[in-house]
Amino acid sequence: MPLVSLSFLFTSIAITAAWLYITRRNSSANVSALPSLHPFLSAIVLLHSLFILHSAIVCPPANLFNRLNVPLTTSVERIRFLLVREAGIATDTAGAATIQLPKGIEYLLNKLNSAESRMLYTRFGQRAIQTCQHCSSSADYALFALPRPLLAYIRSAAVISFVTTRGMGKERWRTYALTALLCAALVEAYMVVIASATVPIPRDGRGAIMWHDIIFLCRHVLFFILPIITIILPSSSTFGGPLAFLPPALMNLEQAITRAHLLKYVRGSVMRRAELRERASRWWSRDAREGSWGRNDENVQRTAEKLGLGYGPFGNEDGVGEGIAEGKLKMGARMAVETLKGGFNNLQST
Repeated sequence: MPLVSLSFLFTSIAITAAWLYITRRNSSANVSALPSLHPFLSAIVLLHSLFILHSAIVCPPANLFNRLNVPLTTSVERIRFLLVREAGIATDTAGAATIQLPKGIEYLLNKLNSAESRMLYTRFGQRAIQTCQHCSSSADYALFALPRPLLAYIRSAAVISFVTTRGMGKERWRTYALTALLCAALVEAYMVVIASATVPIPRDGRGAIMWHDIIFLCRHVLFFILPIITIILPSSSTFGGPLAFLPPALMNLEQAITRAHLLKYVRGSVMRRAELRERASRWWSRDAREGSWGRNDENVQRTAEKLGLGYGPFGNEDGVGEGIAEGKLKMGARMAVETLKGGFNNLQST
């Protein structure tokens, strides 16, 4: 037992130190990038992880056969003798204990006289067999053992819900994490109620599967890693309302104004150099040719008209067909170009 406590202590210290290091690194790197609730929720995950470790390492389910290192088919007399010897209880000349074992142990030993009870022992654990005095069937033991794992699943679901609360950027992972918990609960119910009931105990009792202990360990491993994985998964950007887009929009507008002022100098420099002028002419010619392929396609024109984005037909140099009005998209594009040309001329004049 001291060795188990020391292992839990060192593991807890290592996990806490790693948590403190990551928290300090994140806070020193970029405080504004993390949500305000991140330190609080990460502390909840830390406490939950330590609690799961304590339950799995320090307080595992009791198992009489594993403790005494005896097969599942060991006789009750042999188990009683080993318990008396381990407890250091004095015996008389006939080998009987001078002090009676606790009532719970005596009740458990009486239950183990039945082969069916030993089968139920592997499925529902020692606690259910030892404490449920009114249970007489597997259904009774299943109902008796249900609250503890159910409460554990609810607790883990609550932790995951806290971690994926709104504003943390983890909302999209909530469905996946809770679905994993639900699937694990269904698999555990199937293993306990159906699968374990069909596996017989070996004749010599060695190698018997302790379903309850294995499922307990797997459940706690899942509860330990799932919140940690959820909180370290990448965050998604959250919508903060229209005001959240004003600073980026203002920054883009300032950059656009700077580029517009720079455009007149760039255009002049391109026209002065023969190589750049030739490359620019080739690019615009290729762009015009590729654009005309798409604009002159009748299928594209009909589809654009159906979508309310008509741009044809094409007429003379002024862009007006013979007695046919221009499309809405082309009219809008023409107005935008005229506006840009006016703004560009104003920039050149300044």
